[in-house]
Amino acid sequence: MESYLLGIDCGNTVCKATLFSLTGRSVGTASGRVKARLPKPGYYEYDLNELWMGVSGVIRAAIQAAGVASSAILAVGVCGHGNGLYGLDGDGKPLVGIQSLDFRAEGICQRWNDDGVSAAAFLFSRQYCWPGQTNSLLAWLRRYDLPTYMCLRTVFFCKDYLNYCLTGVVSTDYSDLSVTNLMAIEDRKLNTELFDLFGLSGIETALPEPRQSKTVIGRTTAAASRQTGLPEGIPVVAGMIDLVANMVGCGSIQPGSATVISGSWSVNCLLSDAQIQAEELAMVSLFADPTLQIAMEASPTAMTNLEWFVNQFMNRAKKKCNRKGTSVFAYCDQRLADRGRVDSDVLFLPFLHGNNLNGIIRSGFYNLSGSHTKDDMLQAVYEGIAFSHLAHVQRLRSTGKGVHSARFTGGGARSPVFSQLLSSVLQTRLECVHVAETGCLGAAIAAAVGIELYPDYHAACGQMVAAGEAYIPDEAMVVYYRSKFHAYTAFVESMIK
Repeated sequence: MESYLLGIDCGNTVCKATLFSLTGRSVGTASGRVKARLPKPGYYEYDLNELWMGVSGVIRAAIQAAGVASSAILAVGVCGHGNGLYGLDGDGKPLVGIQSLDFRAEGICQRWNDDGVSAAAFLFSRQYCWPGQTNSLLAWLRRYDLPTYMCLRTVFFCKDYLNYCLTGVVSTDYSDLSVTNLMAIEDRKLNTELFDLFGLSGIETALPEPRQSKTVIGRTTAAASRQTGLPEGIPVVAGMIDLVANMVGCGSIQPGSATVISGSWSVNCLLSDAQIQAEELAMVSLFADPTLQIAMEASPTAMTNLEWFVNQFMNRAKKKCNRKGTSVFAYCDQRLADRGRVDSDVLFLPFLHGNNLNGIIRSGFYNLSGSHTKDDMLQAVYEGIAFSHLAHVQRLRSTGKGVHSARFTGGGARSPVFSQLLSSVLQTRLECVHVAETGCLGAAIAAAVGIELYPDYHAACGQMVAAGEAYIPDEAMVVYYRSKFHAYTAFVESMIK
């Protein structure tokens, strides 16, 4: 009987589960949206019981889609969106679930920036402060919701909560903990001076000690088995933040390799086996192998902007696609492909969920006139998302490291039109991989290494990651995008001033 691995990827909007063969072949996948609660503008929360119920259903659906006996599943790996704030009370009951899209704490971050707190923290964490980060949200709770703050006994992250539901074990890993602004990157340890800087002294005991992503933390409980359809007692590894899972699932595991992820977030990474000191970067974090560091530029400026546009302005097309059983995003691709080249001057700032430049800047269309159409706006959304990626990649390049090719994944990689556009905007070859759900695959690869099916990530990726479509810059479009990006950056800079 063939054996399988289960990879789970839970983001800010969608949870996915995929069963893989031991050679990385996807045999069954399922996904589901987990509805966020939006109690106030800027607040993005999960009801944690609803989250687990939703994820359980997705796991069960993936097993059914695979059409295999659940007894053939050897191990489980989970990844999830980073930061935010997931917490349990003293009885191990869900207390708080705040997503990384949340920006209620932007005022606190602004004060930290103005008061030099952020700059002082950077010396240890190699990160600047932003609203959806765990440290910012903890500080917000302490200031504005002290009863909840005082009840926190466990602070961890999205994938850790799911691991807790699967195994009953509280855990986290280096990759997730390293992006919270609470860890000294070179020491790979929580740092008390950082907690003091942010006014969080004492809460450090609520964060678990990190483990390597491949470490088996526990086994599925009887309760989890009833909920998910998984066998009781199979190993679950610590897992990793979704950006690292996507890197692993793309095979980007060699120092010097670059990865571009266009999902809810625009995430742009370079892997290094040396210490990264560049002050231009948004953050430095740790990889699945915590001896490696990631130079990272990221912001919530990617495909959720397109999703918003579709929901607000393309309802009729969405209903038509639903009736046909087709994707409205494929329809958007076709509209732009049919449109051909149009040198439009409409700009879109993809900051609906914030940015890493200035928390006050909001999204918007600019240069609109009565002659412009919905297609001009749609094109501007595609370009604005790509320009945000380019702004990040330019800062990666400012470290002196070249980005001449990159592995490309996330929802944006499923769009041939956007993939080609992004390649031309970045002036970089983009290489996709055969499996669309690279986050699930990366989590499954960690599980494979954790139960010693493969000796390390290199061996596992060599067997489980296969190359897919590649996109090269369209030289005819490069000049146009370079000029429009100049206009885009000039406008963003004018907004900051």
